[in-house]
Amino acid sequence: MRQDKNDHTNYSEVAQLRQQIESEYRAACEGLHGLAMRARHDFIQARMQRVEEYYQELSSIVGPEAAITTVIKINDAFAGTQRKQEPQP
Repeated sequence: MRQDKNDHTNYSEVAQLRQQIESEYRAACEGLHGLAMRARHDFIQARMQRVEEYYQELSSIVGPEAAITTVIKINDAFAGTQRKQEPQP
C-alpha cells in the first residue's frame, strides 16, 4: 500500500514540475515575442535557469532521460507555437 502512495506523490510532483517548466517557457517566450519584445537578456536567462533547476528536480524523480525528454517536448511545444505566430515573409 505504501508504494501506491509514493507513486501518487511522485505523479503529483512530476505534474507540478511540468507545470512550472511550462510557466517558465511561457514567460520567456512572452519576453521574446509578446508585447514586451525587447525583454532584457537577464530576464530570459533567469527563466531558463529556473527550467534547469526544475529539470534537476524532475531528473531525481523520473531519471535524466525521461526528464530531458519532458523538457524537450515542452520546449518544442512553445517553439512550435511561436513559429505559427511569426509573420511569413
